[in-house]
Amino acid sequence: METIDAINKKIALLKDKLQNVKGRETKVYSRITGYYRPVKRWNPGKREEFRKRKYFKVKG
Repeated sequence: METIDAINKKIALLKDKLQNVKGRETKVYSRITGYYRPVKRWNPGKREEFRKRKYFKVKG
């Protein structure tokens, strides 16, 4: 069994690693009028419509 001090050291190390995480922008594509386009290039109204979409699965 680990001591509380050992656990706290692990937590501090993991927090430090999280601070140094670097990411990059994710490209999101969706189908519109028959072909796929990046959502970033859509007009603001279409982007808002995309954001409000509800997803569901059809059992079958």
